[in-house]
Amino acid sequence: MYLRNIDLMLDLGKSIRLEHNRDFMTGSRCIVSMFERLLGRYKNDVCKKINMHCGNNAERPIKTVDGFCDVYLDFTESDLKNFKFKGDYEKKVAYLELLMNGIKKVSNEYGWDTKIFEDVYNQIIQLNYENMWQWKKAVCSPSRKYKAELILEHEIPYIHFNLIIKDKNNEILTERILLSEIPDEYSYAYHLGKLKWLSNYEIALINRLNSQMIVVNLENILS
Repeated sequence: MYLRNIDLMLDLGKSIRLEHNRDFMTGSRCIVSMFERLLGRYKNDVCKKINMHCGNNAERPIKTVDGFCDVYLDFTESDLKNFKFKGDYEKKVAYLELLMNGIKKVSNEYGWDTKIFEDVYNQIIQLNYENMWQWKKAVCSPSRKYKAELILEHEIPYIHFNLIIKDKNNEILTERILLSEIPDEYSYAYHLGKLKWLSNYEIALINRLNSQMIVVNLENILS
């Protein structure tokens, strides 16, 4: 079994409005998805997903059923009120600390070596909490003169799809934001089908269903 997914969610009862739960969880994906990506698949005998419940039930025991592990973290309504006034950077720091608290509780429960998780934690700090990565390999134009890269920039309020065009010497010729989307995998993954050159001067991002595309004409820049 491999741990592949982690979720941070509010668990403060019915007194918390639904949109607060949604905003908290969506905002957390910036750091949580970065942690998942850097960790890769963690082989274990316990779970494939960890649900981290942030609320008033930190004393509740960890429960794992059918590979889904529920762990409870201390997070009060007062914490939530303070959280709303934090800047994006401070929120990233807070999300990472909550995530590591959950990882440590699960590790203590099941005897996991925490070093691999601590390495990911330190790597995120070294990267200054910036969740940016290249989606798939660069794609060469038909003439082989240019190559295109798609860089995803995942922040708390958004995710940008950044198109970068380089020449043979790896020099950047142009870059632009193709798309901005809600920063949640269920929203933005739909757009990630393939990056394809339509000609030497046109490139398109085609969605997973092959039903929509965003086309960029670069003739004025590349010709």
